[in-house]
Amino acid sequence: MLFSKEVPWRHLKGLSFGMYSAEEIRKLSVKTITNFRFLDAVGNVAPNSLYDLALGPADNKEVCSTCCQDFNNCPGHMGHVELPLPVYNPLFFDKLYLLIRGSCLSCNMLLCPRAAMHLLLSQLRLLDHGNMQEVYQAEQVLSQVGLKHLGNLVMEI
Repeated sequence: MLFSKEVPWRHLKGLSFGMYSAEEIRKLSVKTITNFRFLDAVGNVAPNSLYDLALGPADNKEVCSTCCQDFNNCPGHMGHVELPLPVYNPLFFDKLYLLIRGSCLSCNMLLCPRAAMHLLLSQLRLLDHGNMQEVYQAEQVLSQVGLKHLGNLVMEI
C-alpha cells in the first residue's frame, strides 16, 4: 500500500518560516553582487553578477566555482547585494502599512484601547507557542467586546 493514509510522510505537523538578519546574510553569502550586467561584451558570464559561477552553475555545461559540483549536483549558494539605504521588504509591506495606519504620527503610539493591546499581545504570545485555536477564541472575545477591527488587524498580521 504505497498511498495508504497511515504512511507517516503524509502527515504535516508544522511549518515555520523565518528571515535572516543582515549579519546572517553576509555570513552565509559566498559573493557580493556588485555588477548589474549579466554578461560581458563577449557574452560570457560577468564576474560579481547574478550569474557568477560562485552562486552555482546556470547551465548544464558549467561547474560551480564554490563547491566544484556540476549543474545537477550543486545546491546553489547565497549571494548578497549591499544597498546604500534601508529598503522595505515587499513581503511585509501590507503589514507595515496596517501598523502605520493604526499609529499616531506624532507620538508613534498604536491607536487602540489598552485592553485591546493586552489582548493583541496575548494573541501574539499564543501564536509563538503554536496555540492557533486559542488565537481564534481570543478573536471571538475581541468581536464580542466591540473591537472587531483590531481582531481583523491581528489576524492579518
